[in-house]
Amino acid sequence: MEQLVHFSHMHPLILVYLQSNHNNETSDEEDEDEGAHENDFVVKDNHVGQCNMCKEHIYSFHLCYYYCKDCDYSLHKFCAELPNILRKHPLHPNHNLTLSKSFQDSNPVYDFDHELTCCICNLKWKYFCNYHCSVCKFNMDITCATISQHNGPPKPP
Repeated sequence: MEQLVHFSHMHPLILVYLQSNHNNETSDEEDEDEGAHENDFVVKDNHVGQCNMCKEHIYSFHLCYYYCKDCDYSLHKFCAELPNILRKHPLHPNHNLTLSKSFQDSNPVYDFDHELTCCICNLKWKYFCNYHCSVCKFNMDITCATISQHNGPPKPP
């Protein structure tokens, strides 16, 4: 089984393969198991929980995710593999952006119950990971940080 030691959790995480429930499978297709190996942890479910980093649901179409059985802690594979530091990000090229579990990681005196706002999309969040610049107090949510092509800040409706 593939394991990952991730900064966001105290225990190693196991890679879990997901199999979607298809109503029109034939018996020949059921014998094929391309994505999972005999010793891998396989779940047959459409919705398996919520990612503890981005707070989005984990569904079978994600194919796999990381999981701690002891703590019921889950991460999308994509979120678990995010870089800890973004250098010269197109939307904040002058300083590095650091992935943090919360703003509190980089500023312990900050009120943890306070909502943060993404400086790009203006959406508010609290209690989950974001990219942060400690130099200029710039915050960016994971979604905005990982969009491959930016056309500038969003325009108001």
